Amino acid sequence: IENIEFFQQAERKKKEAAFLVKSISSFSEKLELKSTLEAVAEKGADLISKPCRIYLLTETRFPMIVTDGNHKRRSPPRTRILENMHPKEVRYFYKSMKNEKAPLLIPNVIRSRRIGSLGAYFEKEGIHSLISVPLKFRGKNLGLLVLGRPKDKSPLDRHDLALSEALGGAASVAIQNAWAYADSLEIGGLLEKKIEEKTVQLQMIHDKQASRFENRNDITFWVNTRNQ
Repeated sequence: IENIEFFQQAERKKKEAAFLVKSISSFSEKLELKSTLEAVAEKGADLISKPCRIYLLTETRFPMIVTDGNHKRRSPPRTRILENMHPKEVRYFYKSMKNEKAPLLIPNVIRSRRIGSLGAYFEKEGIHSLISVPLKFRGKNLGLLVLGRPKDKSPLDRHDLALSEALGGAASVAIQNAWAYADSLEIGGLLEKKIEEKTVQLQMIHDKQASRFENRNDITFWVNTRNQ
């Protein structure tokens, strides 16, 4: 019996390791911010198993992405203003959880004192247990990954919490890389625009000087340092 249990644990660990490796590989293939965020939400859904509800909340141009198993509801691109997160209950949950140092497991949203009245909202949304994973990179808050499981499924447990934390760590690196890449593209675009503006200005100065030179009525002599 013990051998069977050890074998089952080993198989489960093997599958978890394969899942994390596949997730990291999937994240590494993407540098565009929106694609990276969607990939993180999709991997969260794969982790919890369907049916489930995944919220990915970030302070980016795409502040909220929601995934229901295979069915996805993605919010349109928005500004960085957190007030654009809807509904307000999700916004309040994000603000109260984003500064947490470690992931939080809530086996029963109604009985949880940690989220208080927000538990009624999640219960209404069909979520009975959830895990909140702060996404951080070198002490910087990047967002929050919220994984929810419905009432008819077994509640999320500490095993799910540990795996969610590992996934959150990989997701944080991926989001930071995508964010840095987006910033580099933006800076590159600004520099390119400045170079184009300076080139136009230099050409205008050159044309103006050439025009003045060609329209002069006097004779011009060019003399070198040897008076030749």
